[in-house]
Amino acid sequence: MLVILSGVSGAGKDTIKKELIKRMEDLITLPSFTSRNPREGEEEGVQYHFITKSEFEEKIKNDWISKVKPSDTVIHPGDFSWAMYLKDSDEDFRYINNLPGKKLLLKGKIHRAVVQQADLNYIGSITVDPALMEAAGIYEYEKVQIVDVENGSRFETYTIAGKPNSGMICLNGAAARCVQTGDHIIIMAYCQLDSNEVKQHKPRVVFVNKENKIVKTVSYEKYGVLSQDCI
Repeated sequence: MLVILSGVSGAGKDTIKKELIKRMEDLITLPSFTSRNPREGEEEGVQYHFITKSEFEEKIKNDWISKVKPSDTVIHPGDFSWAMYLKDSDEDFRYINNLPGKKLLLKGKIHRAVVQQADLNYIGSITVDPALMEAAGIYEYEKVQIVDVENGSRFETYTIAGKPNSGMICLNGAAARCVQTGDHIIIMAYCQLDSNEVKQHKPRVVFVNKENKIVKTVSYEKYGVLSQDCI
């Protein structure tokens, strides 16, 4: 059995390890790498291998490059930053972003579309005005993520085209239980890009009015209050 203790500095990993060693006579411990300075009583290669931050990052980079090709998609289920706040993790995000492998990014979004219908008896999907899909760069039968602004529901389905220029937004099948007619929803599609493609990528964001008519389409998204036309 392999046991891995993971936590922020000062969380008590060493305390737990010492207690496990006391209770389990046949336990073998393997020293990991750390970029911090040795503490009193610690020896190189016993508790840790002590290296500099730059050496640490170089080991991560070399190991990543040896295993990950630019065409690979990497799913990282754990933490990759020790930052306690999002703003402090920017450097770590940039570091990961520059390594080989495809990234999952927002491709297109229809923002605050109004649900016109919800059909529980249909077999599934979301019916969308094809004019809106084309403006957002979303294909028919493409997988999309839906967020309901009013109730906070998040779910996934696929698109089917409705009548052009009708403003139709209809949730079908089981997804109809996640919304109410008149709710505002955000429809998002994603794409996989390599590190070079990421630098040039700009998602399409489509803003609509209460009739689901296009108010404006932009290739970027800025934080801020929406104009009255888009509410």
